[in-house]
Amino acid sequence: MSLFQFITNLDYTIIALISAFFGATANIAARILLKDVKSYNIMGLSFLMVGSTLLMISPLFYFFEPTWVTIALLYSIAIIDATGNYFYFKTFEKTEANIASSMLALTPAFTFIGSWIFLKDSGSTLNILLSFLIIITIVIFSADWKNLKSFHFNTLLPAISASFFFGISSIPSKYLLTNLEAINAPTLYMFRATIIGMIAFIFMRPNLSKLDNKHYGLIWFQGLLAIATWVSLYYALSKGNAGITITLANTVPAFTIVLSSFFLKEKITLKKLIIVCLVLGLSALITLS
Repeated sequence: MSLFQFITNLDYTIIALISAFFGATANIAARILLKDVKSYNIMGLSFLMVGSTLLMISPLFYFFEPTWVTIALLYSIAIIDATGNYFYFKTFEKTEANIASSMLALTPAFTFIGSWIFLKDSGSTLNILLSFLIIITIVIFSADWKNLKSFHFNTLLPAISASFFFGISSIPSKYLLTNLEAINAPTLYMFRATIIGMIAFIFMRPNLSKLDNKHYGLIWFQGLLAIATWVSLYYALSKGNAGITITLANTVPAFTIVLSSFFLKEKITLKKLIIVCLVLGLSALITLS
């Protein structure tokens, strides 16, 4: 059995957790990269490098049935995610990272609402309850409550907006992948990354002269991790409940804590240990139920 066959035979909940693991490794690479460069200088380039990398190997996986509806859905996904990324960066401009992260963890809640309204996609009561416990755990333990006073309306609006757009982008994605069966996971991410990259280049106007060969190599490596993250996520989304998939894929903070201790030598505090144990424990219950 090939690695691809092994992965495709896994339950969608496990694939979503694999996506979270790769997402955490991509975060580690991004942290290292952003020590030297500004995010607006690499965002568009990173997405375009991802799109071009996938394009080179696209004969191995390409599948898309273009119609006015599917093309409109494809562009809506990219525009929604590009808008989410804009508010994501605005959130971190306005407040501390740990406070912003706790608000961005609300993303799956919007997915649950959107999938219930538009897809009539409801999972089991137990899994929905466990998913919301994961969301609550990440929000509670990620926030720095001592500095919560600095989180006012001007910071709340972009944080909630980012969570909203990231949460609802899975709805047209799910519809394209499952309901219409008009595209597959790697093709969807190839188009998404390319469109977002073009939008970012137009509006962010990066200064590429600030980058050297080392930066380009790290951007490409981080892009490979992003490919693994998003292709796994879209594949899990095509197989299972949207809300549960997005919840499990958003357990990235738990994996990031563990990986940071190994690669960045960051200390695991009691608070971080509680997050890891609760989030991964609840996730295990979902995969086993």
